[in-house]
Amino acid sequence: MIKEKKQFLKPIIIIGAGGHSCTIVDYLIENGRKIIGFTDKVKLNFSYKNLKVIGKDQCVLNYNIEEIELVMGIGIIPNNAKRFELIKWFNEKGYKFINVISPNSSISTSVKLGDGVQIATGTTIQSNVSIGDNSIINSNSSVDHDSYIGKNCHVAPGVTVCGNVYISNNVFVGAGSTIVNGINIGKNVIIPAGSTLRRDIKDNTKVKIKNLIPF
Repeated sequence: MIKEKKQFLKPIIIIGAGGHSCTIVDYLIENGRKIIGFTDKVKLNFSYKNLKVIGKDQCVLNYNIEEIELVMGIGIIPNNAKRFELIKWFNEKGYKFINVISPNSSISTSVKLGDGVQIATGTTIQSNVSIGDNSIINSNSSVDHDSYIGKNCHVAPGVTVCGNVYISNNVFVGAGSTIVNGINIGKNVIIPAGSTLRRDIKDNTKVKIKNLIPF
């Protein structure tokens, strides 16, 4: 398993309040991290494990950028750009989002992670895998050797990514899907839950079950 670097010990603010952020809180607590609270422009009364919303997203600017770290608490949903807009907004102001890794995941030491990557419980990531900035590898998924996952991707719960798979940026892989060896998936692709991909997928495609090619 990849361990957090020692310099990542600053208190954390979680951007967004909801189901995904609660899962992130659990991982952070398990890793011994201190959490200040959540930001959210709507759920101002939200709380979880004695953590509360400290204000709208802009309140982060009241903190010294050198004294806090940010975690994205909004999940990735197809056709919902809110998460990416907030990441861009904070990045332009000099903030980066840190990685969050469940201690109950198994990750090869040869794995390369970008910034803001989130890896959920029960996940297995094998040798020589690369995962781009702000991507989520959700619970009980596996990514096999020599695969590449781009930026802003969501590998949903229970997905199997076999070896030598290439997934470009902004791809959503629905729960329980399987991507067989050597497949290339273009950018901005949505793959429905329960799919089995046995052919390459072009950019900007919303995959339909009837278009999946059987053996």
